[in-house]
Amino acid sequence: MNTPRLLAGLFLLATSLVALNALSPSWLVSVGLTAPDGSEPQLEMHRSAELQHLAEFTRKRIVIKNQLTKRLASGELTLFEAAAWARFLNDHSPFPDEYKRIFSGESNEEKVCRQVIRWTVAEVGHREKRHAEELSRRLEQELTDHLTKHGAVVLPDLASCNAPFACVEEGDLLP
Repeated sequence: MNTPRLLAGLFLLATSLVALNALSPSWLVSVGLTAPDGSEPQLEMHRSAELQHLAEFTRKRIVIKNQLTKRLASGELTLFEAAAWARFLNDHSPFPDEYKRIFSGESNEEKVCRQVIRWTVAEVGHREKRHAEELSRRLEQELTDHLTKHGAVVLPDLASCNAPFACVEEGDLLP
């Protein structure tokens, strides 16, 4: 048998099946590849909508995180105000406990402070390496001084913090 002809035939068959599925997924039911209620294509449409929602959520989170780090670096927010907002973002993340595993600290509040320091230093470091090093030392010292004075990190209530972004509605951040 001629191998190129066989490959061309298989390619044509596969292409036809893909095109048929794109035009009318109901053919899958007729050959027994999905449930009669068509649940498989519906599941894919639902999953696609979930992924689009997650992408939009992630985009908003990145915008907020960038505003947060800029305001901390400029001195508009204290480390602890920024950490309170970061904890809010973490709590409304698809992976709310991830920072607890990654960052060191005696408490979750200390860990979120270290997360914010890392975010801010990384953001500033892309533009100004020297300023990032100074900022890192200043923020680490602020955290050390706070721990010495209070024995543990105490984050302010969000109601008393300046919002790092124009408007936050909790529904905007829920995945």
